[in-house]
Amino acid sequence: MRQVLCPEVVGRAAELQVLEAALADALEGKGGCVVVAGDAGIGKSRLVRELSALAGGRGVPVVTGRAVPASSSTPFRPLTEALLQLLRDRSLLQDPGLQPWLSHLAALLPGIVEAGASSLSDGLAGGEAARGEAVLRLLRSLCPQGAVMALEDMHWADPDTVSLLEYLADNATGERLLLVVSLRGDPASPAVEMTRRQRGRAGVVQVTLTRLSEPEVAAMLDACGADLDADARARVVRASDGIPLLVEELLASPGLPESIVDTVRARMTELSDDDRAVLEAAAVMGRHFDWEILP
Repeated sequence: MRQVLCPEVVGRAAELQVLEAALADALEGKGGCVVVAGDAGIGKSRLVRELSALAGGRGVPVVTGRAVPASSSTPFRPLTEALLQLLRDRSLLQDPGLQPWLSHLAALLPGIVEAGASSLSDGLAGGEAARGEAVLRLLRSLCPQGAVMALEDMHWADPDTVSLLEYLADNATGERLLLVVSLRGDPASPAVEMTRRQRGRAGVVQVTLTRLSEPEVAAMLDACGADLDADARARVVRASDGIPLLVEELLASPGLPESIVDTVRARMTELSDDDRAVLEAAAVMGRHFDWEILP
């Protein structure tokens, strides 16, 4: 199957403005956290990539980390991935002021920081708070001009990572740091609960991506240079249901893309037999039907 990637971001002008404004504030020392939420395939990663490109064009270091389904049992994976990218060409030991905080970074940077490194106090109260503060000081030391840390798919993140992220979001307002977090709003997860607690807090902006309208899907088809007749265009508009990733994959595949099939199959395996029976009935009866017909 060939790959189709839309060269333009369609229907997200307002969201991009929010991200650009947050980046500008962070570079002025008024950091914060932007939460990008939405369904699978709705364009969260594309929006994060656009921001990363904008920051990179301004010479701002950008590091990324991603949670995966197994992350729920692997503490700190997204943060470890992001911090390791910074340390590929930088040294922890260049700043003596970091020495008291190194022991708090040992869990995030195994093999680089020894668990027995000197600290302010081995019994320092507030373990997660101390670890979060150590991360802030590390970023301040390695990226004095500012940085963007993008953490994706955080709906799969473990509770310890989410707790540390919450500390960073609460304390980024005085830093040259922009945190960008992407996640699915459903089902419930520690990260989703954290973003609900963060609503309305200083420096925290939440962006929820919705499905594209039919005119926006049509604009996306035009941007992709799709050479389709009217029937084929209508099929893509109908089948994609306003989800940008599905627009691209339907253009790339003559039939139903395997990626869509695999995604649906994986999500259905998480459901009970009764839930699957309801979905199978709905697939035949349509999106709206009289509930009395269902039994």
